Amino acid sequence: MNYRNKANITLVVVLIAFVLITLARYLNGNNSTLQLLHFVLEAALVGGIADWFAVTAIFRKPFGFPYHTALIPRNREKVIGGVSAMVEKDLLSLGSIRHKLAAVRYDQLIINWLDQNPDARKSAEKWCAGYLQDLSQKLDPADIAGHLVGYAREHLAALDLPQELQKLANWVLETQQDDKLLDYLLDKATEIAARPETRS
Repeated sequence: MNYRNKANITLVVVLIAFVLITLARYLNGNNSTLQLLHFVLEAALVGGIADWFAVTAIFRKPFGFPYHTALIPRNREKVIGGVSAMVEKDLLSLGSIRHKLAAVRYDQLIINWLDQNPDARKSAEKWCAGYLQDLSQKLDPADIAGHLVGYAREHLAALDLPQELQKLANWVLETQQDDKLLDYLLDKATEIAARPETRS
């Protein structure tokens, strides 16, 4: 049984109950319980008929009523045009497609796919190694060094050295690495002090 049949049966049951309660009120007088049931069934019947008429009027002409009925069949071209315009402008617009594509993490998708396919991962590693080897032979070391120096200068100029040193000190204290750090620094200082150029 579909929803349409269920709705029609419910409306008929409410109509029958309304008629029976109305007869009972007529025969028994103004009983408060019958009045309450009559009021509830009357509201349910009016609402059900209004909903049935409104939904039916979208597709057909209920009782042959000619005004503002059969809205979709009479306005078929407008409805199709409106839906297609909404899909074109809102769902499949260039901006929305760009936004959806920008939200996709392609790097994570590729990494996950490579993790699940060991053969493809080996092929990708082999291709990357060959590509990097070819690239390293074509590049000029002096040119690379110039780019690296420029990159380092640009980022070091923007670096807040006292703040970074404070972060490093906090990390050393939090992780209790201060003894190891001091041992390392003393070993390095001893090594530097033992060099002939340092003595001279």
